[in-house]
Amino acid sequence: MRRGSTSDNESAPGGGPTLFLPAKETHMSVATAPIETDEATETENERVLRWRWEELRRAGFGFQDALMLAVSREVDLHLATGLLARGCPPETALRILV
Repeated sequence: MRRGSTSDNESAPGGGPTLFLPAKETHMSVATAPIETDEATETENERVLRWRWEELRRAGFGFQDALMLAVSREVDLHLATGLLARGCPPETALRILV
């Protein structure tokens, strides 16, 4: 199975497909690091998670930090991206947000 794809044989809790994120970023733009999914099986929650992750990456958070913030629904996306837009270093923004 390719990294960044879903598997028909593996399901997340609740019966939805498991979303596999790339273990490591290679030759991807800082602005975008797409997560390939089968759109026919991607759930609304997975689309929201992917969108939040992409926005956080675009703002300047690292791969793992963006993933951690994306899955934390209590983290305000606009506050997170706004901190970086105002010049806050990502490490400091992360400490503020979590």
